Order: sequence, then structure tokens, then C-alpha cells
Amino acid sequence: MIWAGWYLFAFALVSSALLTPLCRTLALRTGFLDTPGPRKLQSEPVPYLGGLAVFLSFALVLGGHLGA
Repeated sequence: MIWAGWYLFAFALVSSALLTPLCRTLALRTGFLDTPGPRKLQSEPVPYLGGLAVFLSFALVLGGHLGA
């Protein structure tokens, strides 16, 4: 019975995979980037909005689960 919610996991996985490139594009277009500096390890700007895709996926799954 541990895999009773496998469909929720699958939905979260797919929605996160689909939302991540959209959030990356949004961050690049709006300039919401972590720029390189003397105390940073990256050599190119890195988009900040990757966590937004994960949060939205979680919220969609939680909202769908609680609404059912």
C-alpha cells in the first residue's frame, strides 16, 4: 500500500519537468539571474527561478489531492 499515491508522484515529476524550462526562460527574459562575482563559483549568469517550478508542482499536487 506504500505506492497508493504513485500517480501523485508521477504528476509532480512530469509537471516539474515541464515547468522548469518555462521558469528558466522567464528568468532569462526578465533578467532574474545570479551574476558571477568574486565570491561566486559560476562563470556565467544562473537563473534564479528553478525553485518556482518545484514549488508550483508541489502546490498543484497538494491542491489536487486536497480538493479531491
